[in-house]
Amino acid sequence: MFRLFDICLVVVCALCIFSSGISPSAAVTNLTVNGGVETPALAVSSCPYVTGKLAVGWNDNSCWMTPSPHVRYALDTRSRHGGAAAQSVTLLSGAGAQLIQTLPRPTTTRQLMQVRLWLRSSSHQTVTVQIRQTDSPYAVYGQVEVTATAAWRAFTFPALASKGSTSLVLFSNDRGTFSFDDVQVVGAGTAPLLPKPPSQPVPSRYFGTHFNYLDTPWPASAPHFGSIRIWDGDRSSDGSGVGAQWADVSPAEGVFHWSGLDQRVASATAHGADVIYTLGGRTPRWASARPDAPSPYGPGQCALPKSDSVWRAWIQALASRYKGKIRYWEIWNEPNYAEFFCGDLRRMVALTAIARQTIRSIDPQARIVSPSYNGVEGLSGLTQFLDAGGGSLVDVIGYHFYVDRPEDMRRSATLVRAAMASHGLTRLPIWNTEQGWYDGVLPVDLMDSGTASAYVARSMLLNWLWGLSRFHYYTWDNNNRIVFTAADHKTLVAAGKAYAFVMRTMSGATMTAASETGSLVHVTLARGRQVTHVLWSTAGSMTRHVPQDWRATTVTDVQGSSKALTGTQVVVGPSPVFVH
Repeated sequence: MFRLFDICLVVVCALCIFSSGISPSAAVTNLTVNGGVETPALAVSSCPYVTGKLAVGWNDNSCWMTPSPHVRYALDTRSRHGGAAAQSVTLLSGAGAQLIQTLPRPTTTRQLMQVRLWLRSSSHQTVTVQIRQTDSPYAVYGQVEVTATAAWRAFTFPALASKGSTSLVLFSNDRGTFSFDDVQVVGAGTAPLLPKPPSQPVPSRYFGTHFNYLDTPWPASAPHFGSIRIWDGDRSSDGSGVGAQWADVSPAEGVFHWSGLDQRVASATAHGADVIYTLGGRTPRWASARPDAPSPYGPGQCALPKSDSVWRAWIQALASRYKGKIRYWEIWNEPNYAEFFCGDLRRMVALTAIARQTIRSIDPQARIVSPSYNGVEGLSGLTQFLDAGGGSLVDVIGYHFYVDRPEDMRRSATLVRAAMASHGLTRLPIWNTEQGWYDGVLPVDLMDSGTASAYVARSMLLNWLWGLSRFHYYTWDNNNRIVFTAADHKTLVAAGKAYAFVMRTMSGATMTAASETGSLVHVTLARGRQVTHVLWSTAGSMTRHVPQDWRATTVTDVQGSSKALTGTQVVVGPSPVFVH
């Protein structure tokens, strides 16, 4: 089986070619046409207000935008990075400038690619580069979003393309001029259908969640959460009490209201659970570098702290109070979204360095979790964080794997691994510090109980299979598309029962094998001499033959309801069945 280690090795080798001084074209095939954007250039005539010349192989894709863009292209022979010319793109007015090149069709549905290009912009434009599906629905296979500066800078990112028409796209919505040169897209192997499972048993610490409300009771009997992440730690559901994030705890300089956070930490400790606390993303207005910046939590809360000393003082207060009680400190929540972070991403490494030095000087046993970006689009921020040396400052890579279906996490998990491998960080664990089915829209579009139970079970199994050593569901108690408890916040409903049953089944077991054949997924769990075969279908129902050597006698559903296996066949649908 092609393992994740093999993917990482392929991607590292591709990057070694890029950094060795050897011409990449001598060692690998550049999938772009005229990636060096050399002459000749052809006049652009796609629409009236898009003018100038584009290097052969590149096409304007701006005309569909509204309001109509005024874009000017030119080959720049003076401020090039390599060869005889660079391509300049000037957005004078309108919605944006976009250009595209269709790449050779991938020969597999899991084609890994590595992209590298050079960018500059005297006007410091934000430029997005994507590998994406050429036609609707324009699925993004990988991207980087950067602020280009006056000096040439190289940017790299991985992509995982599906079989079909695939394109390289560059665009900016900022007025000004940016230039690009020496674009390289190389194949970096084929990703596996499923990776080789981790060799160690599933620990209780793998099973984590969030409690939004201060007064949400812990489950009385099951599930037994091994880890709690404190983010969106609000007051009690009736509005009483104190929230747990920075803006709640410290509403004014030198003022601290610790009671809400104290209660959460004490409760987690009493239940034997680790605590992960998120440091940034809720900056108090008094501490904010942009006190009037809009944020769903309140003005200024998305911004950087106004000074390093303010950030350091906050962390000193936290680490001193909770030494030995909070062991894991996450730097920031989802900085790829403006509502959580409206500052300069390049400052994220400096904030991490201050946090690490301050916390570890107080509690040497504490561990630092990286800023947790989200989704394929978040890989841009993670890559830039690692490019700037952030990987050397953290002990864990945190990431958020929000997806439509549990199986869709394949792309994000593979690309996060590839980004880490290209920076020599495969030794670090990856934690899924947030995932769920939450849209924040009222009224809530609840999933039916069957789908909810199936998604919960499948995501718990697949997160571990993909090598994510912690999985924090968001959230146990809020306006979630998946509801775990009844109105009393105590009685488990279908999805809650599924979570509790799958936790019991996985905890302490070793996942020994996994396979995907068509729409059938098969995972094997072993605990001592007891072997459980977990089966589900991603497309409808089917009948599966139960081999005699399984020695199976019982079939259990995700609610924990068992029945005797009669005959040699079992019906498999979207909700996993446990055959043992």
